Amino acid sequence: MPKEINSFKGEYSFLSNFKKCSVAFEGLTYPSVEHAFQAAKTLNSEKRLNFTKGSPVCAKAMGRRLKLREDWEEIKDSVMYACLKSKFQNAEMREKLIA
Repeated sequence: MPKEINSFKGEYSFLSNFKKCSVAFEGLTYPSVEHAFQAAKTLNSEKRLNFTKGSPVCAKAMGRRLKLREDWEEIKDSVMYACLKSKFQNAEMREKLIA
């Protein structure tokens, strides 16, 4: 029976969207899934660049202040999927996920 994961702390911290890892999304590389996901809320390329640095907490705060792109509700799940797929292209992350 698989082990139940109740939080992304300790040995499961790698599952957090805040975990530092290289995430490629639509031509830019972000320092975490959270950065990339929040950046995707806008189509403005200059604003997206602001999400390539700083902490995940800062990225989340910046994302809350963005005017959402019109199609956000329709695409947000596919954006998250793409960000997570990029995260787990990293061999170390992928091996932890499989384990």
